[in-house]
Amino acid sequence: MEPKQVTAMEYAPNDKTGTMWTATMHIFCAACGAGVLGLPYAVGMLGWVAGPLLLTIFFLVARWTSILLSEVYFVNGIESARYHHAVRHLLGRVGSIWASIFQITNLVLLCLAYTITGADAMRSTALLVNSGFNRQWQMAVVFGGIELVLSQLPNLEEVWWVSALGTATSLLYCTIALVLGCIYADANQGSVAGIGGLSPANKAFGVLNAMGSVGFAYGFSPVLLEIQDTLKQPPAAAKTMRGAINIGVTVAFCFYLSVSVTGYSALGDSVPTLVLSGYTDAPEWVNIVAFLAIAAHMCSAYQVFAQPIFDTIESHVKAWRIRREQQVALALGKVPAGTSANGQLGTAASHGRPAGQRVSMQPSPFDAIPEEGSGAVGGEAKEGLELPTSLLAPPNGAFSPDETAQKDGADDKAAAVAEAGWIGTRHSAGAVMEDGPLGSRAMSLRLSAGGLAVRNSCPIPDLVPPSGWEKRPFERRWASHSERSSGSGAAAARAAPPILAAKSMAAALGSRAMYFVDTGAANEHVPLNETGYLLPLWQRLVIRSAFVVLLTFIAICMPFFNVVVGLVGSLCFWPLSIAFPSLMWYKVYRPTGWTRRTLVVVNAFMLLVCLGAVVGSVQSLINQWSSFVFFA
Repeated sequence: MEPKQVTAMEYAPNDKTGTMWTATMHIFCAACGAGVLGLPYAVGMLGWVAGPLLLTIFFLVARWTSILLSEVYFVNGIESARYHHAVRHLLGRVGSIWASIFQITNLVLLCLAYTITGADAMRSTALLVNSGFNRQWQMAVVFGGIELVLSQLPNLEEVWWVSALGTATSLLYCTIALVLGCIYADANQGSVAGIGGLSPANKAFGVLNAMGSVGFAYGFSPVLLEIQDTLKQPPAAAKTMRGAINIGVTVAFCFYLSVSVTGYSALGDSVPTLVLSGYTDAPEWVNIVAFLAIAAHMCSAYQVFAQPIFDTIESHVKAWRIRREQQVALALGKVPAGTSANGQLGTAASHGRPAGQRVSMQPSPFDAIPEEGSGAVGGEAKEGLELPTSLLAPPNGAFSPDETAQKDGADDKAAAVAEAGWIGTRHSAGAVMEDGPLGSRAMSLRLSAGGLAVRNSCPIPDLVPPSGWEKRPFERRWASHSERSSGSGAAAARAAPPILAAKSMAAALGSRAMYFVDTGAANEHVPLNETGYLLPLWQRLVIRSAFVVLLTFIAICMPFFNVVVGLVGSLCFWPLSIAFPSLMWYKVYRPTGWTRRTLVVVNAFMLLVCLGAVVGSVQSLINQWSSFVFFA
C-alpha cells in the first residue's frame, strides 16, 4: 500500500448535524459570559490606549491559534474528538498530562469564579429590593445551596434546559451591559493613563491583573475541537471550522470592544469590577433583570463546567466497581456474551489475545502508552493507516470480525469494506479496538472516499458492567440512529447487552450538534455519565456535594471577582489557547521561514504577558485579602 500524506482537508463522510452556523453560535456563546462584565474595569485599569490595543492583540492571536488548532483535528487517520486526545496523539503522554492539569485547573477556577459572580449578582439584587439579607457570604451560601441541588442532576444531557437557560441569560445581561454603556457613554470619562488614585506598585500590579482578565475572556480554545467534532462532513471539518472561527471570534471581539469602551466611557475611573454594578442611574427594574440574568447564567454555567469534573472523578470509581463486578461474575461463571474475562467488549479471539488475558488499558492520560505522538505531515509524508482486522461493529451485519480477519492484504480489506457499502456512507462503519498513540481503546471507524481508514476518538466504553445498565435518553438517540441504519427498534436497543450498546454508540457517534466540555483525565473505558451509567445516588451525593461545599467555602474566603478572573486567564490562557495549539500545529506541518519565526515570537510574547498577569493576580489577591473581613 502506497504511503499517503494526510492533510487537514481530507475527510470521511459522517452523520453529524453541526454546520458552520451552529459552530459559530457555540463559539460565540463560549466566549461571551461573565468575563465580558470585567472587561470595562480591565480597560479602565489599562487606559484608553493600552486597553483597546491589548483587546485587539489578544483577538488576533486567539483567532490565529484557534485556526491552527482546527487544522490538527484530523491527522494521520485520527479525528481528535477531545482537546486532550489531540495533545496525546501529537505531543505524547507527557504533553497530555500537562494539558489535563491545565484543563482541570481551568474548570475548577471557572466554577470558583462563577460562584463569586453569582453571589455578587444575588447580593446586588438584594440591595436593589432593600432586603436585609444581603451580605456577600450569605449569598455565596445560597448560591452553593442551589448548586448542591443542581449538581445531583445525573448529567446535562437529560437537562438540556440548563444550557438553553445559560445561553439566553448570558446574551440578555451582555446586551443590557452594552445598551446601558451606549446610553451613558456621552459622559466621555476615562483617561489615557487609566484608573488613578493608586500607588505606583498597586497600579502596576493592577495592570498585570487586567491582562489576565483579558486572557480569561478569550479562553475558549479548550472546547474548539469538541465543537469541531460536531460538524457534518463533507465539506472537511477544518474548512467549516475555519469559517466558524473567523465569524464567531470576530463577532465576540466586536462585542468585547463595544462593552469595554462604552462601559469605561460611561463610568470612567469609578468603573467597578462588575460593570453592571456601576449603572446606578439606570431604571431599577433594568438592573434587577440584569442581575437576575447573571445569577441564572452562573447557576447553569457552573454545571456546564462542574459536570465534567464529576464525570472524571466518578469514572475512576466506576472502573473499580466494574472490575469488582467482573471478578464476581467470572467466579460465578456469568460473564456476558461478547465480553472478555476482564470486562472488555468483544471476544478475546477477535482481538488476537488468549481468552482470559488481561488487556493493557490506559484509563487516563496519566498512564503510560506503548508509543508516543506521531510526526510531521507537512514536512514528510505519513503512511496511511490500514484498516484493522479487529472490527467490532460492521453495519447491518455485513460481515463478521472473523471474516474480516481472513483477509490477508490491505487491498482485500479495502475491497471487502467497499463491497459492504462503507465507503462514502454517512454513518460510522463500526468500532475498532487497537493499541496506538491514544493507548489501547475503542474508536469508531469509517472510510474516506480515498480509502483511508478514519478513526474518531470520541469515547466508546469497552469496560462495561456485566449486567448492563438502564439506558437514558442519550441511548435512545443511539437507538433512533440504529433504527435508521439497520432497522432495529429503540426498544431493542434499550434492551441490548453492553456490546450492542457500544456498537450503537459507534454508529451514532456525533449525530448531535452539541459539544461536551472535558477534563482530559476521565477513565474513558467505562460508560460515562452521558450514557446513563451512573454511580449509586449516595456516592454521587458525597462526591458532588464535597466539591460544591469546598468551592463555596473558598468563595466566601476570597470573594474577589476581578482577582479570580485574572488568575484564571493568566494561568490557563497561554498553555491551552497558545502553546499547545502552536506546538501541535508545528509538529504536524513543520513550518519554516517567517511562519516559524512568527510562531516563536507570538508564543514568547504571550508567555511573558501571562507570567506578568500571574504575578499581578497573586499580588492583587494578597492586597485585597489584607483588608478583607470575614462574614462582614
